[in-house]
This record gives sequence, C-alpha cells and structure tokens, in this order.
Amino acid sequence: MKPVKTKSINRPRPVQPNNLKQWALLGAVLFLIAAIISLYVAWKDLSTSGTGGEVVI
Repeated sequence: MKPVKTKSINRPRPVQPNNLKQWALLGAVLFLIAAIISLYVAWKDLSTSGTGGEVVI
C-alpha cells in the first residue's frame, strides 16, 4: 500500500533582517518621492493662486 500524500500547511517564512532593511529603504524612497511631488503641486498652486481662483468656504 502506498503512503497517503498530505498537504503541509504553508507557514510564512520569517523575515530576514537584510530583506527587512531593503523593504524599509524602498518605503522611504517612495515616501520621499510622494513628498516631493506634493510639494511641487503645492508650489505650483501657490504660484498661480492670483489668477481668478474661486474660494469655497
């Protein structure tokens, strides 16, 4: 009689410190890119604010 194959439960692999540092660096770079884009959009909005924009309160 053949042995019965059973599915093993896939456990998540522990995060390696080196891999964790790479993810943290990627997150920091993406955050900086988003901050730079936000500042650029805000600067452009402020520099063109006197051209008849409508203020909603």
